[in-house]
Amino acid sequence: MSAASAAAALIAISRKRVITGFREQGAETPGRAVAFQPQRRMDTGQFKRLVRSGVVKEAAPGRYWLDNEALAADLKRQRRAVLISAIVITAIFLLWIAFNMLR
Repeated sequence: MSAASAAAALIAISRKRVITGFREQGAETPGRAVAFQPQRRMDTGQFKRLVRSGVVKEAAPGRYWLDNEALAADLKRQRRAVLISAIVITAIFLLWIAFNMLR
């Protein structure tokens, strides 16, 4: 496993840990918002990213909740970005093969 893929796996685990924390507390509506304190530094980074992206919202000062609709939209955006990247990389690879076959 490369360092980049190991880092990506750790980020995904951290993101899931933060999301699970909200779900386990039932903090999935503004009325069920909770004070959330990440236990790990990486979780703090993911929590901040989720707040910036609108997946986790602040209902009152220091009280947060998980917006499942925003989470679904964020996941859809990420999947689309991965798909586009895969298509671009495949196209470049095919062009490289074609170019080398013409030599």
